[in-house]
Amino acid sequence: MEQQIYLPAPMGQGVIRRIRLQKGLEIIISDLKLEKNMKLNIKSSYSIFELNYCLSGEAFCHCENNRHHVKEESGNICYLEHARVYLERQSGIRNHTLELRMSPQSLYTYFPESQDQKVIEEVLQYHRGKIEPCPISPAVQKCVYEIAGCSYKGTAKKIYLQGKILELVSMFLQEHISGYNPENVGIHLNDYDIMKLYEVRRIVLNNLETPFSIKSLALQAGINETKLKNGFRKLFGTTIFGLIRSQRMEKAVRL
Repeated sequence: MEQQIYLPAPMGQGVIRRIRLQKGLEIIISDLKLEKNMKLNIKSSYSIFELNYCLSGEAFCHCENNRHHVKEESGNICYLEHARVYLERQSGIRNHTLELRMSPQSLYTYFPESQDQKVIEEVLQYHRGKIEPCPISPAVQKCVYEIAGCSYKGTAKKIYLQGKILELVSMFLQEHISGYNPENVGIHLNDYDIMKLYEVRRIVLNNLETPFSIKSLALQAGINETKLKNGFRKLFGTTIFGLIRSQRMEKAVRL
């Protein structure tokens, strides 16, 4: 089932698409340009696990004394149980987001093994009531854009989206469960840290042929080396040198 809600003219322009694939599994795709900042007060009446990807735009979220700045080309994760969330979207810019919402029961159906479910439960409990950055590697970004741009209709669309969601969740769990690293999970990234890590990412992407070291990047961005190494992996789902490798390979393919 798919619903489309068009923004009334006085508020701006754009559409919100809600695609419910099955009970406890839905996708929300928003593509809006607001006339004024939009402030929402959302009360979750049930347990929900969410992967949220901001393709463009900017927003501020508050949840149980946890404040989070959502930035362009970033991913976020949260697990909410009867929680209240305050969301403010910025006006005058394109706000393009994709939200994957799953009930814990729906998530468990993909991983029926008891050992997998135990680890999933540990990760859910860690993220309970918090909105935090999650990795958005090139592979994740590609998958997100394919979901947002799906042009199939009817049953073909449902099958395609379910396959892409399974791919996206699998990549998330590969990073956060199969490759579970307690050192990375325990790292807290504040707005300043995230800003600096995005700065490092921009430096690297604009200078792919430069032989950077962790020390030189840390000095250039003004962040300590440990936070740079572990924080970069936590935020983007890959190491700095993994990013350089993948970007060089993509560049070689295009040539």
